[in-house]
Amino acid sequence: MGQKKVILDANVYISALGYEGNEREVLRRCITKEFLLYLSEDIFKEIERVLEYPKFNFTQAQKDSLKLILSEVGVLMSPTRKLHLLSDDPSDNKYLETAIASGADFLITGDAHLLKIKKIGETKILRAAEFLKQLK
Repeated sequence: MGQKKVILDANVYISALGYEGNEREVLRRCITKEFLLYLSEDIFKEIERVLEYPKFNFTQAQKDSLKLILSEVGVLMSPTRKLHLLSDDPSDNKYLETAIASGADFLITGDAHLLKIKKIGETKILRAAEFLKQLK
């Protein structure tokens, strides 16, 4: 069946970096290449921006390490199709666009407006805990 192709929302990266838990486990399994991790330039830029929020208080080493890891293990996509499905948070359409372009199996997120879509194309949209449960 091959590796599962996944896209992680920026909130998953933040949770993985800041806390033990399901999000960290998903990211760890991407780093060890159990899953193929897809992202777009827009997703990467959002991760960079969110990492700088003072409320997270990440060290420069943590931020640099995550960005380096993503540049090494992530498959960078350039979606050509623009979607306008999320009126609540239009900037999150980039995750759906990357899902379509990559043919990802899963989009892992904690965002309610993405979760309510449940599926786009062949991509299931799940929380990290639900995703890990499906793998068992």
